[in-house]
Amino acid sequence: MLYRENFEQDPGRYQAAIKTKWNKITDEDLARVGNNWGQLIGWIQQKYGGTRDDIERNLRELVVAA
Repeated sequence: MLYRENFEQDPGRYQAAIKTKWNKITDEDLARVGNNWGQLIGWIQQKYGGTRDDIERNLRELVVAA
């Protein structure tokens, strides 16, 4: 899972794209999750609903595209 490793090594690289796609996610949320992929998915799910699989797929696409 190279996309996950990329995120975990440099989460700051993806913050702007994450906040653009999920605008309810704040800088504070991103600071709390740090480089924790699973926790980020949980925060997005908590704020937006949806399935974990759908959120992970969208997040993976965002990381790969960056």
